[in-house]
Formats: sequence, structure tokens, C-alpha cells
Amino acid sequence: MVNSVVEEVRARGCRALRLDTYVKNTPARELYRSPGFTGLGEHALHNEGTDLSRFHSFELIIYPCPLPSAYASTHRTTYG
Repeated sequence: MVNSVVEEVRARGCRALRLDTYVKNTPARELYRSPGFTGLGEHALHNEGTDLSRFHSFELIIYPCPLPSAYASTHRTTYG
């Protein structure tokens, strides 16, 4: 299911996909890492009517954004 969502987001031209899961939901956290999501750490969210408050964010970069030319001209990296 995660891969289907990633493909749909990619088809729509989105640059990134971000999601949150409850910190104690270990199976979901492992599932999101498998297609390449990066963990962004824990944060608090208020969900009225629940006792859930601590979440872990994940992000998958689909299409990297080009750097603005002003930044690129002052931050050159040499490879090799």
C-alpha cells in the first residue's frame, strides 16, 4: 500500500511526501523506512478525543528541488 501511495504522489508531480505515525507504532515506523522514508524525529500533536500525543515524522524526497542560483554560486561542492 505504501508503494502505491508513493507512485500516486510521484504521478501527481509532488516533490516530497511526509507522514506521521504514533511513536509506539513500531510496525508502521519500520514499514515507512522500507521504501526510503527518512525519520525526522518525534514531535507533539494534539488529537482531540484521544490520548495520542507523541508522533514520529517521516519524509520521502521524490523530486529534489534545484537550489536557487544565488545559493549554488556560493556553495559549490567538488566531487571526485
